[in-house]
Amino acid sequence: MLKIAVVDDEKHALERFETVAGEMESISICGLFDDHEEFLSYVKKEQMDIVFLDIEMPGTNGMELAEELLNWKPELGIVFVTAYNQYAVEAFELNAVDYILKPITKARLEKTLSRIVIRKPLQETTVKKAFIQCFKRFECRIDGEVCSLQNNSKVKELLAFLVDRGGASATWEQITECLWQDADYEKAHNNLYITTYRLRKWLTEIGLSHIFECKRNNYRVIPSAFDCDLYEMQQAEKIRNLERLNSFYTGEYLEEEGYEWAYPKQAEWARKMQKYGIL
Repeated sequence: MLKIAVVDDEKHALERFETVAGEMESISICGLFDDHEEFLSYVKKEQMDIVFLDIEMPGTNGMELAEELLNWKPELGIVFVTAYNQYAVEAFELNAVDYILKPITKARLEKTLSRIVIRKPLQETTVKKAFIQCFKRFECRIDGEVCSLQNNSKVKELLAFLVDRGGASATWEQITECLWQDADYEKAHNNLYITTYRLRKWLTEIGLSHIFECKRNNYRVIPSAFDCDLYEMQQAEKIRNLERLNSFYTGEYLEEEGYEWAYPKQAEWARKMQKYGIL
């Protein structure tokens, strides 16, 4: 049985959810909350499988609240609930986080629950150590096997951007200026939310949710949680270990990805490799 919680500032919406969900034997409602602070206090102490979040609530934003939740419990299934059919609906429907329009119906709720049940076995709770490659191509490997991101180009680029920063936090403005420089403010902001959710879902599915962190709209990776050729080469350069530099240099920095923001570092490493006689 799935344990779920619902957060919505509208009491009538909570009552409707309780009525609809009360007809379903596969779920158990562990809490209905019209105050997000009360919910945050609850979720820190209790276990649950799914949280249904209203997007627009006084004093908070459901997307921001979801990010905070997933920092504590990356295995949570987050479902957005809203009365507004904005252009992001289609994107959310296609990605990890479900998106339901009010009023909720039993059929739509069953569809959401079936998706989460199907995904649940894919989630990995064992902490794994990954190797992230940045030279020549950007890849993430576990036990030598490549974890494919071929159909998620912006998720891949976001992860590469954060790895490039070596653990330093990036604000959403810094990220969107590099990844969506031609998009307007609202679209860039929505693109980032969608992409961070997709990244978090992918990392959770392959058992690497612990390498990604978001706090107060600042995003970063945790370098100590994975191995990386970039970090190995930076360390090798500090101690002038040319043999180690040569062993990790498989091609130019992010050579095959074509990320404009990476060109300065790509040129810098090319100059260094020429200086050390490796190129």
